[in-house]
Amino acid sequence: MEKENSRIEIVGMEDQRVWPFIQQVPMASRALLFGWDRLRPVEFVGLALDDEGSVIGLATLAPTDESGEQPRPTIIGVWVVPAHRKQGVGPALMKALSQQCLESYKMAPTADAVSVDGLKLCRRCVDAGIQLEYNNGVLLGMRLP
Repeated sequence: MEKENSRIEIVGMEDQRVWPFIQQVPMASRALLFGWDRLRPVEFVGLALDDEGSVIGLATLAPTDESGEQPRPTIIGVWVVPAHRKQGVGPALMKALSQQCLESYKMAPTADAVSVDGLKLCRRCVDAGIQLEYNNGVLLGMRLP
């Protein structure tokens, strides 16, 4: 499932590669995935790197839900550079964060699918045996197909 030419590193929000990458995400996606207070509770960031060490994908993990009220580890946002999509980068990021979550919090993470592509990613991960629970569009007040 992991892209042959990428590697995943787990870092903190203070890593100097995180914010420049988030700033290059198109505005609509950035607002939905990383905007407002969504990054406030984040403790771990998964970075997907190509052979040259350039960041080609990012996913975030918090020890709580986005409100900080539920002690349920949550994958808050996943974004992959369009040229690297459909190559296993998203699932590799989800797998790495799921493993980090199991090690750090002793439970599988939750993810809220906020798009059809996000829902497909969650389903692919679960079908591949990645420990993950996901909600079906609940953040948008709808159920995705």
